[in-house]
Amino acid sequence: MMFRTPLTVVPIGILSLSLAASLGSAPASAEPSTLYKPKDIQNARENIERYPWAQRIVGGWKHIVQFSMTRDREALRAFIPEFTPTTRYNQTCPACVGKQSRMGEGRFSWSSDAPDQLTCTQCNTIFPSEEYPETGRLELPHRGQTITYYQTPEERALPATATAEERGRHALRLNTAGPPMMTSFSGLIRRARASSAVAQVLPLAKLYTLTGEIAYAERALWIMERFVEVYPDYLWRSYRNYFADLPPAEVSANMGAHGGGGGRFPVGVIRHAYVADPVALDNGFFGAGRLQDHANDYGWLLDMTVAYDLIRDARYPDGRPLLDEEMKLRIVQEFLVPACEDWEHWRAVHNKGMGYFALSAAVGTLLEQPERVRHALNGFNRMLAERYHADGFYTDTPHYGLFNFSQLRPLPDILLGYSDPPDYQPQEGPRLENLDPYRMGRYQRVVEAPLRMLAPGNRLPVIADTAYDSPLRADYAELLAARFGGRYAALFEALRGARLSEAGTEYSLWYRDPDLQAPEGAAELPLRSEWFPGYHVGVLRAGRAEDTALYLTGHQFQWTIRTGHAHPDILALAYYAFGQELASDRGYFGGAMAPDRPLTGQYWTKSTASHNIVLVDDKCQPTEAPAGCHLELFGVAPVAEVLQGAGGADTRPTAAAFPVPRTVEVIQAAGFNAYPQCEEYRRTSSLIRAPDGQTYVVDFFRVKGGHPSLPHRGFRLRQHHSPA
Repeated sequence: MMFRTPLTVVPIGILSLSLAASLGSAPASAEPSTLYKPKDIQNARENIERYPWAQRIVGGWKHIVQFSMTRDREALRAFIPEFTPTTRYNQTCPACVGKQSRMGEGRFSWSSDAPDQLTCTQCNTIFPSEEYPETGRLELPHRGQTITYYQTPEERALPATATAEERGRHALRLNTAGPPMMTSFSGLIRRARASSAVAQVLPLAKLYTLTGEIAYAERALWIMERFVEVYPDYLWRSYRNYFADLPPAEVSANMGAHGGGGGRFPVGVIRHAYVADPVALDNGFFGAGRLQDHANDYGWLLDMTVAYDLIRDARYPDGRPLLDEEMKLRIVQEFLVPACEDWEHWRAVHNKGMGYFALSAAVGTLLEQPERVRHALNGFNRMLAERYHADGFYTDTPHYGLFNFSQLRPLPDILLGYSDPPDYQPQEGPRLENLDPYRMGRYQRVVEAPLRMLAPGNRLPVIADTAYDSPLRADYAELLAARFGGRYAALFEALRGARLSEAGTEYSLWYRDPDLQAPEGAAELPLRSEWFPGYHVGVLRAGRAEDTALYLTGHQFQWTIRTGHAHPDILALAYYAFGQELASDRGYFGGAMAPDRPLTGQYWTKSTASHNIVLVDDKCQPTEAPAGCHLELFGVAPVAEVLQGAGGADTRPTAAAFPVPRTVEVIQAAGFNAYPQCEEYRRTSSLIRAPDGQTYVVDFFRVKGGHPSLPHRGFRLRQHHSPA
């Protein structure tokens, strides 16, 4: 599903805050206190005054909000739908399925210029369509809502007495072999309209904050007011089309009481067009949402909270406040706090886990709720302790490390500078005073880690579920430059290929000191040959980090906590030279993960056979037990090659025959439980830099036990049956 509006992401813990304590009154100070504090706002104003890159960012916000700035209050209210949107996942175009699109592929576009229609990007069919009507009706009687959806001609031909199972046999599906799924064009349109509206709010609030023009704040408020009215009727639903026909607060509390899964509900509460009498909301918080999908509500809810923080003390030129006290309380009591409490029932920490801690931090600092702030800080510390290795690498894959970092990044910025209210004394532990998460624990290492593992071209190495062309965003270097300055400022310049005065992100706009300058001298990325002891990955670079890298991926499978994106590829190899992959790994792309389904791409990339590795008994490395590798040898040594003299009996060296340095770099690791039937499963790889500067690899793979095979062309397996 493709929209012109951004999506978003998830998290944790139940707070023991009474409603009265939560809401009481508005904060004593209306000074912004969440993501953008007075110092950050001053930074932004000075950066805008000085630098074209900052001015372009503001120009981008103005372009985004053209829609709302050209509409009055009633038009914006009418634009935002009254009841539950539906999921963008697993939707199908009935006009071209099996011809130009696949079942469940759902590639639709939407534009605010034509807000009541969708267009299939594959065949250009416009929906709603008389040829493909929404004749199905999913009734939600407790909340008085009806979700309409498309039915195939075969399904429409069934009698009214047909069971859900009988109708499902003829319905559109997740994929050709998957379960039946409901496609609702009207629900997708509601989702697109609501998503488009919420995407306006934070840019409007930012523009008001930096320009003082009240028209921006007015429109942000109009959209918030509408969500105060309609959000209670946006019901919980999963990305596989299960709906919860109860007040949202009851649903989230039920799921939280059952460990964050789908909960346990009476028959008739959970509704699905093709499943009879389900009693759980599918896979719970992980797959659920009320506007966005798949636990992705955190982003827009955080945006709303930050926007409210920026405009709550907005005033007209004559001094009148934009928001009266009644509206402030309604926004807080009926919208922000209930939305935050919904997700605080979820106690998981994983790659979608940090966004809701940031939401809790924002609401907690906004309303001066120290227990909610501690909940967020505890989530931050848990994430660093449980989900990151001591060397700073995320326990999953490089790609999902980026994804997790995008959820993690706002949290320390919100907590930075926080102090408990003067009259607050915690029941346990010390008070929090001028909190600085950047100087706590190993967060700096977490931000640095991806920079140290980069492949040539500033790409992520293709390890497990990582796409081959994944670039490293500038966010990492920008955060380091803005928060730590010094050599990191030079690092940002090296990564962006431009001076600080010439380039910056929105993070730079708010948080970079306008006077920050990089130290004199050329800066280099922190790329060298090294073994990452937590992640169990080694990289050799032969002094040519700009275009050469040899990776040995000894990372663990079921050894530490993961979210399921590792591959059974212990001791796999990837080799880059001349800036390109020579011994490549396909990494990650979409597709079903079972061999009996038509989309087998992901099934292949997850298999051991797809990697540069030795298979044993023609089977993938097993995944039932913890497995990994032990580093046995890692060395980097210069070698002087002595050349013979110029010729004849004269053995004196000529100018061309002086010793020429080259390097030999070696890494060796032994797998454990990679194949339990093997008493030895060991790889030794050496990257050698020749006198002319080019590199080559010498690779030894020793296997004892089973029947080894190497499925890739370009490699040759020489078997020795006698003991080594």
